[in-house]
Amino acid sequence: QAFLDWVASARKIKAAPSAPSPTNPAPAAPAEAFKLPTEISWKTPEGWRKGPAKSMRMATYIVGSPDASTGEVTVVKLGGTGGGELANVNRWRGQIGLGAIGATDLAAATAKIDSPIGAISLVDCIGADQKTLAGWLRRDGSTWFFKLTGPATVVDAERAPFMSFLSSLEFPTK
Repeated sequence: QAFLDWVASARKIKAAPSAPSPTNPAPAAPAEAFKLPTEISWKTPEGWRKGPAKSMRMATYIVGSPDASTGEVTVVKLGGTGGGELANVNRWRGQIGLGAIGATDLAAATAKIDSPIGAISLVDCIGADQKTLAGWLRRDGSTWFFKLTGPATVVDAERAPFMSFLSSLEFPTK
């Protein structure tokens, strides 16, 4: 959406008018006419507040008490394997001060949860004072990532709403 907003703002710059021709076709429809397809939907848990739009993210939520510690929930869709399970798990571990694990440790570090849209892989990374709970699944040539991260107290308090969020994921029927 941020990209579409940027395109819309860029289209507001006025250029010198010229008549359409084979080498200068008529301008395209305004950017507002383009909509991202509704690929996925979910139920947002009570208390989650919409966060700022950021690069690569389909959604960002701020969780926890506005007057105290907060965490963040993100939804990202990447093509293919999204860099691979092990690379992502190790990146998330590194973000909270944990060392990398090897390929043989990945199976023990992850769990599978059943959902209406299929099995979601889940990893729970516990650092000294930060924690990350992340789920992912592959669908239609892409990988979807759902990540809750923040202080351990916030992630622990938001675990049940996050799991409910994962259970609410739906893809439209084709």
